[in-house]
Order: sequence, then C-alpha cells, then structure tokens
Amino acid sequence: MKLVIDEDKLYELLKDFHQLTGLKVSFSKDYDTPIMGVPHNICALCRYKQSDHEFYLRCKACDKNAYDNATRSDEPYIYECHYHLTEALQPVVVYGKIVGYFQIGQMLGDRDKFIRLNRPTDYELSLLEDLASPTPETLRAAAAILSCLAKYTVIDQYIGLSAQQNLDVVLEYIDEHYSERITVADLCKIFHYSRSSLFMHFKNELNQGVTSYINNLRLEKSKALLKEHSVKEVATLVGFENTNYFSRAFRKKYGVSPSSYFNKKPAAPPSTRT
Repeated sequence: MKLVIDEDKLYELLKDFHQLTGLKVSFSKDYDTPIMGVPHNICALCRYKQSDHEFYLRCKACDKNAYDNATRSDEPYIYECHYHLTEALQPVVVYGKIVGYFQIGQMLGDRDKFIRLNRPTDYELSLLEDLASPTPETLRAAAAILSCLAKYTVIDQYIGLSAQQNLDVVLEYIDEHYSERITVADLCKIFHYSRSSLFMHFKNELNQGVTSYINNLRLEKSKALLKEHSVKEVATLVGFENTNYFSRAFRKKYGVSPSSYFNKKPAAPPSTRT
C-alpha cells in the first residue's frame, strides 16, 4: 500500500498538537514503520532503556500488540506499555482501510506505580522528570482531539493513497454493493471525488465509464443466478430497477436473451485429440 502524504502540512499539524498539549505525537504506517514525530526522537528514558537489546525486543512486541488492539477499536486506544508508561493510538482510515496511526506518548501515568514496579535507578528517575504527566481527563481530551485530526487529515488530503489505489477501493465498494442502487453522485460523495475526476480515472484505467462498469459487473453476476431464478428476480438481485432494461442490456452484451442464455450458450470447441 503506497501512502501519499503531504509531509509539510502533516508536520505542521503535529507541531501544533504538541504545542497545544505538550505531548509527544507521531504518525506511523505501522508499529515498525515510523514516518514523523514531534519531538522527533523517543524520550530519553526509553532511548536509554532500549540500549538493552532484550528490553528493545519487549518494546517491539508491546508495540505490535498495541497496534493490533487499536485496529479493533472505534475509539482512541489508550494503554499502558510493558514498562508501565502510558500511550495512545488512533488509526487513520481511508475508505475503510487503515493506512497509518497517530500515537501520543510516552507519558507517565501513575508515578508511584511506575516506581514500585520498575524500581528505577537514580539516573532513570532523573530521566523520568522529562516525561509529560497528563491527568486522565487531559489525556482523554487529547486523544479525542487526535481522533478528530485523524479524520481531518484524510478529508483535507494530508494523508491518502495513490490514485490507482483510490480507484481500487472504489471498485471494491462497487463489487460489494452492486446489488444496491449506486449512483455517480453517491460514489463522489463517499470517496471525495469530483465527477470529472472519477470519470477520468475510470476512462484512463478501465477504458469505460462508471455506469458502464457497474452495469457490466451486474450482467456478469447475473449469469450464474439465471440457473435458479426468474429473469425478473435476477434483475432485482443484481441491482437493475427495470427488468426490460436488464433484458435488453443482457442481449446486447451476450447475444441472447436472459431466459434462453443456458440453452443457447456457444458449444465447446471440438476436441483436437486423435
């Protein structure tokens, strides 16, 4: 999946979020592919601890688990990492697909709990002072703002997919909803296309118009259904609102009427074996 990111705009947005909240914020493609963050580096405490390879591996395993959990949540996912620091994740969704994640952290939630469970050295305690310590209410508010930013960055096209991938998502939608009423206006609204842009992509990539593509898909789906249903039933099942129009379109494409399709299919070519 090829992400398309307006890096300058996204960086300014992250910088504003950090300026407003005082929290470290970043954007990643997945748990192992960071893109950018403000501040850029991880906190000094984690950087120090991750110099131990075993600790670093535990961090990566914890990150993977957190990102997996975030994909199953509609709300910002706030959690405590294996080192008992607080973080939050917000997936960024483009046309139903997660393309990346905003993350805030690392933060100190319960200081007494952290000290009791981790028994930090004096040096680690000194590094602890640099961590943000938001109240639970402040953290929830920051996470809610992050959730809004995730939607805004998609709508305002700070983050997106390549043109071909955008079209692929439209085609997936049509394949899932071909039996329903689909209009060009609906597709433009759902996928934030102008009519001219949508038509251009279909013409350039598929060499046909939007309505033509939808109708051809419906006709292809109708063939198997004609074995068990009447022509009228099939027309409705594949999304044609008018049975006569379905029959005319079917005859034009396949050379026979829907009712006689299975009786008049072309014969198989003769065998060439001797």
